[in-house]
Amino acid sequence: MFPGSPRRRRETPAPAGLTEASIIKALEVAIEHLNNGRLDAAHETLGLLNFDRLKGTASRRTGSVTHLSRVFGFQRVLETGNLIRKCQRAIVRKDASEALQNAKGALTRWKALKGD
Repeated sequence: MFPGSPRRRRETPAPAGLTEASIIKALEVAIEHLNNGRLDAAHETLGLLNFDRLKGTASRRTGSVTHLSRVFGFQRVLETGNLIRKCQRAIVRKDASEALQNAKGALTRWKALKGD
């Protein structure tokens, strides 16, 4: 690349294991666990997504967007990640109702913001 020339954004695929289908499935499984009162299983399922890592790629403060956010969409990653984090905190507090509400919100947000 020559100095002063525009930078090309290279499209990179999602990391292995993170696909539209796998994220939706993990959120659905977490919701099922929460519906059945299995908070620990729901927390483990959300942990497998490692959404904090995914969310960490979308930074409003710096305006940078790394490859994961490019693949899934900046706003989508940020908003869904925030809801998942709230769900995980509610699980730690043993607040099943709030955890379920946030998990359902995360799934709805993920589906609604596809391709933002």
